[in-house]
Amino acid sequence: MGKTIAMQPLTTMMGRTSNIFNIVQPAYGWVDGQSADEVCLAIEMAANTVSAGSTYCSLVIQTASAPEGPWVGLLTLSDAGYCRTTEYFTAKESGTNRFQRFLRWQLTPPANVSGNWSMTFKICATVR
Repeated sequence: MGKTIAMQPLTTMMGRTSNIFNIVQPAYGWVDGQSADEVCLAIEMAANTVSAGSTYCSLVIQTASAPEGPWVGLLTLSDAGYCRTTEYFTAKESGTNRFQRFLRWQLTPPANVSGNWSMTFKICATVR
């Protein structure tokens, strides 16, 4: 049986053109899968909005074997509007589907936005 963790309760992030830096989940919210072989992520994006003519924000799930990194991307979501997905990763695979000990999210705002942007999302992780 696995342990389910609210990796990120429902939250909304928003900004303007001048705020184009990546936003990284604070360390206290990272998932530590020290003895886990598998992880299941249930991700729900309730909204992803930008000014007209811009690309959408990207929600990136990252993994690393140590808190200092290096952090690598496992999954990138940049859907417009509502999106719900369930993704499975294992520590035994090689390549892009391999998770390491730690998991976190990173929000990448659009670089070419000429106004406001926002994303509303939540993430639950089940490790076993």
